[in-house]
Amino acid sequence: MAHPSVLIVRLGCPDFALFFGPSGLILALFLRKSGPVRIIDKERTHRIGSRGAGIMPRTLEMYATLGVLDDILAGAGTMAPTAVYEFGELTPKATSRSLHIKSRPQTFFTYAIIFLQALQDRHEEILRAHLAKLSCTVELGAELRSFENVVAKIADGTESEETATFEWLVGTDGARSVVRSASSAKLTRRLP
Repeated sequence: MAHPSVLIVRLGCPDFALFFGPSGLILALFLRKSGPVRIIDKERTHRIGSRGAGIMPRTLEMYATLGVLDDILAGAGTMAPTAVYEFGELTPKATSRSLHIKSRPQTFFTYAIIFLQALQDRHEEILRAHLAKLSCTVELGAELRSFENVVAKIADGTESEETATFEWLVGTDGARSVVRSASSAKLTRRLP
């Protein structure tokens, strides 16, 4: 494999509230189809557990483009029933296995609005398997120590530290991103 032009960083964190989704793996799949990608993850093992299990229609379209949709659907299940109650009532006003929210604009996968779920660890396992088919694996126990522009210092969990140059450095490590923090990028939130 040629020298990777993109480094994707995932920051391990024992705090479950900071658990992030499979966005880095999805990005890696898209980018790997165009060239070499390197993914590092500070964690020493792949995570077990899930925060967000719903799969949205636009995500399904993206998975179809990536060629992973069949495996994701095979690993997904349906959401548990939801009951809607009026305040003070003991009988549900309505029950549903999906929220049936209309997608704007319309998508091919309209049936799937929060109807399908794939537990995050299983979801990531499927994405990693597809990356492996493209000769790309997640380097566990590797941590981005520092970077300047696109030159990164990466520790492998031992005493050694490597310096590597990339064309792009992508932080998919959540709100407390080491990449975002070090680059002084501000995380802003706009309320509707």
